[in-house]
Amino acid sequence: MYKAMLVDDESFDLLGLEALIPWASLRIEIVYSTSRPIAALQYASEHPLDILITDIRMPVLTGLELARRLKEPLPELRTLFLSGYEDFGYAREALALKADGYILKPVDDDEIMAALAGIVSQLDAARTGRLVGLPPLRAARADEPAAGASDGGELLERLADAVRQYRLVDICDLAAELLRLPEAREPGQLQPFALHAVSRLEGYVDGAGAGAGVAAGAPLGVARFGELGRLTRPAEVESWVRLRAFELSERIRSRRAWRLLPDIEAYVRERLATPLTLREVALRFAYSPSHFGVLFKERTGVAFNEFLARERMERARELLVRPGFKVYEIAEQVGYNSLPYFIRTFRELYGVTPGDYRRQA
Repeated sequence: MYKAMLVDDESFDLLGLEALIPWASLRIEIVYSTSRPIAALQYASEHPLDILITDIRMPVLTGLELARRLKEPLPELRTLFLSGYEDFGYAREALALKADGYILKPVDDDEIMAALAGIVSQLDAARTGRLVGLPPLRAARADEPAAGASDGGELLERLADAVRQYRLVDICDLAAELLRLPEAREPGQLQPFALHAVSRLEGYVDGAGAGAGVAAGAPLGVARFGELGRLTRPAEVESWVRLRAFELSERIRSRRAWRLLPDIEAYVRERLATPLTLREVALRFAYSPSHFGVLFKERTGVAFNEFLARERMERARELLVRPGFKVYEIAEQVGYNSLPYFIRTFRELYGVTPGDYRRQA
């Protein structure tokens, strides 16, 4: 069994990870879980550890800094980052730290299990001294061909599979690995191969989106490809490919977050008469409340409570034009137990009281 530590300042997320993932079947033992990254540092200084699974944005010490500090005494430590924020900077730092995975919250069980299974395979290979699959890009220099990277078809298949499963680090590594093919090392072929790698990746990403019923993203643009023509050193071209791969991967994460929005809105509209809260809706859709609040505002442009109030007032307007309902009954039907508060909220939004609105209608 490999020893893993969970670190997340959101207690709900921490408990969910512990309870929902079949750790034993993955041959992983959770030896320590904590909401305090400083406590995680202390534990790791006194106990053996193989895997760190940590949230990125935490008070006092970020998950990135925690991983950075732990890798100094534990260079072979495998790291899997979780994030409730679609932040380019965080993901780029995670890649720079040689992260073994970067997963967006709410965590999808299949996604994290695939990432953990890959980590276990790498740990097995390290223990037995055998390489499994492609050699990690980080183990080779950018200007040297990588052993085992002679089959372009196999690399493209692995890249397509990584896109389907959204394995961010693998997507970036495999896209750059195409530059190690013998054909790419012919004079004048490095930039064309880089362009080919990114174009194929863009096709895979948009193809995966089409399979999920979402529209393709906008092309990367001429300016992005113009940058490539100014690069001459292999390391620069490799960095360009990695960055473009990350930008394309962001499309997948964005789509995943969008897919739940119609269900969330429908859930709210069906329950306007109940005392709905942000926390209730967040937990219903497996988000932590703080992450849900941030994501909802990013996706809709309004805070959740503002959205809820508007939906209630819109329902109230519909009921006010129907005969047979008294104003206090309408207030109750849209979730307001206080009639004065309902009247004040309605007037702030529409400029008239509910009674005046009914008379005007």
